[in-house]
Amino acid sequence: MVRRSAKNTIKQEFLKQLNKKSLDRITVKSIIQECGLNRNTFYYYYSGIDELITEILSEAADQAIGIYTKTGSWVDGFGEVARYTLANKTAVSHIFHSSYSDHLRAYINKISGYMIKGTVNKLNADIKADSQNVSIVRSFFQYAFSCLYIEWIKGGYTVDPYDYLRRAKALFSDCMINALKRGVALDLQ
Repeated sequence: MVRRSAKNTIKQEFLKQLNKKSLDRITVKSIIQECGLNRNTFYYYYSGIDELITEILSEAADQAIGIYTKTGSWVDGFGEVARYTLANKTAVSHIFHSSYSDHLRAYINKISGYMIKGTVNKLNADIKADSQNVSIVRSFFQYAFSCLYIEWIKGGYTVDPYDYLRRAKALFSDCMINALKRGVALDLQ
């Protein structure tokens, strides 16, 4: 139990520092000093800062995926991404503007890939588009939503993400269905 507590303390301290200063100003030494731990404890859990970032983002992704799985709504899943991002927007911006930005892109691609795959598969249950067309529709919407997230960060979070998601649902839900139907019609030609 003590080990788990130390690991959580490290993650919390890292996020605390990341919400205050850029990633290049955070060191293992600064984290462990604030936690009252030694270097060996840090390295017992993490090989370095990059592994710590990966774990934090992976846990956030799992949370969003869990909400999507529970509700079946990609809007709810992306809503959790927005909630987490807004709660940690300085930290997310620091990751985005660092050499670790690929970690953030992997995070959003994992989430959007999972939710869009589930949504498209559910929509396709009655439509029966072939696997190639389903794959194209899934990839298109996965990368569209991933890019929208990245642009939201680049834009300084000026757009209300919940209103944006509501509008995206209204605009694009039928697009997924219509794309799958067009795939079926294309294969019949």
